[in-house]
Amino acid sequence: MKVGNLVRFKVSGVIALIVEITKGATGTLSDVGYTSVKLHVLGNVLADTACADGFTYVTEQMLRRTAEVIDAS
Repeated sequence: MKVGNLVRFKVSGVIALIVEITKGATGTLSDVGYTSVKLHVLGNVLADTACADGFTYVTEQMLRRTAEVIDAS
C-alpha cells in the first residue's frame, strides 16, 4: 500500500484514497513499528461524524487487515 492507492474495506465496501503514510519517529510511542495512514473516505460515509470532511486515520496494520488495494497508482 502506498500514497495514491485506492482501497476498499472488505466488510462495508467503502472506498478510500491513501493520502499520506507516516512512520513513527524514534523516541516516541511509535517506536514499536506504528505507521499511521491518512485516508480520504469517498462518498458521504462519514457525513455525520467528527470526520465529516472525509479525512480520517488508521494504522497500517489495521488497514492491511480490513481493506484491499483496488487501484494501485
